[in-house]
Amino acid sequence: MSNDYDYHLVETKNIQLIDSHPAFRNFINSLKSPQSKMQYSDILLRYFILPVNKNLSIDEILYKDPKIIEYEIIELLTQMKEERNLSYSTLNVFFYSIAHFYEINV
Repeated sequence: MSNDYDYHLVETKNIQLIDSHPAFRNFINSLKSPQSKMQYSDILLRYFILPVNKNLSIDEILYKDPKIIEYEIIELLTQMKEERNLSYSTLNVFFYSIAHFYEINV
């Protein structure tokens, strides 16, 4: 199993920087349920530490070309489905979490 999605590898300092970023706060504050806030923030942190994003700031991630973002998300979902045999429902939550982050901030 790959460590690409192991958000525990993110240093506490980096998580604090993410938590304090206005785009992340906008994202979290747009969610109503505490459970959604936990689940979606977990998914977003996993997205931030993917190899294609881990050396980028949140602003750089936000303002990537939309076609590149689309390609990366499709590749990620395909990889997750093939390697982890995740259900459509799980993949849908993952997709919606990332899509919502972009919708609320761009």
